[in-house]
Amino acid sequence: MSIGTIFAIYRRKTGREDGTLEDCLRRGNEQVAAGYVVYGSSTMLVYTTGQGVHGFTLDPSMGEFLLSHPDIRIPERGKYYSINEGHSAHFNAGTIKYLEHLKTPDPDSRRPYSGRYIGTLAADLHRNLLAGGLTSDGTRSIMEIQPTDLHEKTPLVTGSREDVETYLQFLKDNP
Repeated sequence: MSIGTIFAIYRRKTGREDGTLEDCLRRGNEQVAAGYVVYGSSTMLVYTTGQGVHGFTLDPSMGEFLLSHPDIRIPERGKYYSINEGHSAHFNAGTIKYLEHLKTPDPDSRRPYSGRYIGTLAADLHRNLLAGGLTSDGTRSIMEIQPTDLHEKTPLVTGSREDVETYLQFLKDNP
């Protein structure tokens, strides 16, 4: 099973040598760089500084990361979904209807989608997303959320722009 590390880099707000809570509790849209590392059969680093997204694969014989996926772009529409369906008893009506929609065959689209759930956020993001797309907590962009605690939790919807917009419409139509 693949696992991973997700990271964000911000400019320090305070002038203190050691970072403070104020330096850490920041909106995503204040980042200067962000990315993740997936550890599995191979190790891959994917990152952005706001000028495209690039993937580097570790070459163990050299001990270096080599550019293997330049300028990664997500398609407007995906073909996979990733969710822990073991929690489906707690899903809202919009989420249940959206999952039914993804699983219903449609010859004019890519449906049915295939479910791919690993259970580790970095690996699930990597498999389904690679980079780009759209994010939401169901009501607003993840990048706009002002955290108030280091261990704060929020719903996370991320993927191809068309898929996330469709999900948000299902939430709106099925409160």
